[in-house]
Amino acid sequence: HNSNAMRPCHVRWVSVLGAVLRDLRVRCELIPDFYHVCPEMIQIILRMKGKENVLLVSDSGLMSGNPAGKYRYADGRYVFIEKSGLVHLENGTISGSSKYVLFGIGNLVEKLGLPMEDVIVMSALVPARVLGLEATKGSILEGKDADLAVIDDNYESIATYVEGSLEYDVNHKEDLMNPEAK
Repeated sequence: HNSNAMRPCHVRWVSVLGAVLRDLRVRCELIPDFYHVCPEMIQIILRMKGKENVLLVSDSGLMSGNPAGKYRYADGRYVFIEKSGLVHLENGTISGSSKYVLFGIGNLVEKLGLPMEDVIVMSALVPARVLGLEATKGSILEGKDADLAVIDDNYESIATYVEGSLEYDVNHKEDLMNPEAK
């Protein structure tokens, strides 16, 4: 989670963040929801690392998909989901996001003007490489698994195929709300 809960860079010390940005052997996870990392820092990270060294991730968890409101974790702590999707503790500390990777993809394409092709590399191919799955996952090529996400103009999922099999269809969806998060 590059930049997330990391000591910031300073003119007299680079911190972990600076070290990660300087070393091209290190790949970065990036949460492009614009809550965890501001758009300008995302631009710096991408300029320093390049699309081949950035993996798009979300920080969504138990609260994903829930509407705005106050919820309680199993450990008794309260969390708040803002209308924007940001999840935070009572003291304001970020505690994740209710937004998915598709939301971040939309931010990068629509708000930062990145080419969709570059964003797809960061959201599919680079993660497959990191996991050692590039031979079968991460791109659409003959012989690969045919894992596909079909999205609309609002970056919402219309259909999902896993190994060529339709696993999700927006026209036949069931309730995806996590029943444990009420």
